[in-house]
Amino acid sequence: MSNTTEPMDLWLSLLSILEKDGILLPAQTDVIRRIYQGTGQSMDVLLLGSRLISERTLQNYLQRLYGVNTVFDPFELPSPEACGMLTVAEIMQLNAIPQKVEAGSVSVLIIPPIDPGQLEWIRARTQAFVVPLVTTPLRFHYILNHCHNVPMDETERKTAEAVLEQLEPPRERFSRPANVLYDPFSGPIQDISEDDDPLNLRNLPILDRTLEVLDVFREELAGLIEHDLPVFMDATTSDASPAEEAEREEKAGSIASRRLDAAWKPLDPARLPDMAAEIESREDIPQLFYSFGARAMRSVSLFTCTEGFVMGWTGAGLGVFPHRLEGIIVPEDKGTVLADIVQEKLFLGKAQASVVNRRILQLMGADPEDILVGGAILLKERPVMVVACVLDDEVAGPDELQLLQELCTVTASIVLRLVRAKKAS
Repeated sequence: MSNTTEPMDLWLSLLSILEKDGILLPAQTDVIRRIYQGTGQSMDVLLLGSRLISERTLQNYLQRLYGVNTVFDPFELPSPEACGMLTVAEIMQLNAIPQKVEAGSVSVLIIPPIDPGQLEWIRARTQAFVVPLVTTPLRFHYILNHCHNVPMDETERKTAEAVLEQLEPPRERFSRPANVLYDPFSGPIQDISEDDDPLNLRNLPILDRTLEVLDVFREELAGLIEHDLPVFMDATTSDASPAEEAEREEKAGSIASRRLDAAWKPLDPARLPDMAAEIESREDIPQLFYSFGARAMRSVSLFTCTEGFVMGWTGAGLGVFPHRLEGIIVPEDKGTVLADIVQEKLFLGKAQASVVNRRILQLMGADPEDILVGGAILLKERPVMVVACVLDDEVAGPDELQLLQELCTVTASIVLRLVRAKKAS
């Protein structure tokens, strides 16, 4: 188990990343580094207390550093139900605070680094699926004081109340002021109606033809916002930095999130043995499943299995960004749709309704109502890979499931061949 003293290299490496990304200046990081090493003052208190960075930005960097995606709100204080799941001694030993319970799962605020054994211990203790959320030591100590009456340094408490998110009711940030104009001679002028607005375009001496052109422009702009902007946002929203996105885009050949049938030639079952013989490394395996997905799937997501966990590997298709799949780490025996695929070996249907499944579906480019086709690749009855596809043609489901069964069998023989070749080398 970890203790409440965070490893020094964690925060020093994070400080270097903040400097590299331009969040902090070199002179600022140098001062913070010297104070941190000279006094032992918590790094997050130095960063937040000096207002060099917001907690939300720091939280985003911690999530990116540890590959943890936010399923619940990490700035929400623990619920009374969650507070009773662990004793104060267990919380202090684990560096983990249960935050919220929902649909058989519990979100847990953890001071990084995250230890898989730590998560397994909490799962056994709470009998719930554990959703890890990284948090800063400052928030951790504030919650201990606020919810469990653990003493807290007064200076640290005041810092927490000044900089932590959502400790006070949210304010109206964008409400329209009561007085929109101010006359220096007569004082404030109250709200004026749209008809009396001197800046109303209709009150200006503009030709009717010009107004018609402006109306057409407004309609086209509204159409652009309604139809094209959401697609652009989906394609560009990412937790990775621009440099990482560009590197991944180059490696993926700009096809990771495109339609499968546009990027890959649909799999011909008759050519499956020949395609399998051409596989020379583990990195060549996904192309078999992408070709399979090009027949009737919207997306294909691949996972590896190790030490009882299913972990995101790679994927392609609409709505899929491979680096986001890497954040999925779930037990292979129960609790998620991926565990259902492992247990059933072949799967055709919808995922059960739960907050964890909903998040997994989002990362796979799917919705709760989508039908999934999945299979497990087994070696001596032990799962080594899992494939989960979002079906685009419901009629083709049974036929595609039968072909996927054959593909999983062939892939198992490929994996066995690659393992033997590696041992022989």
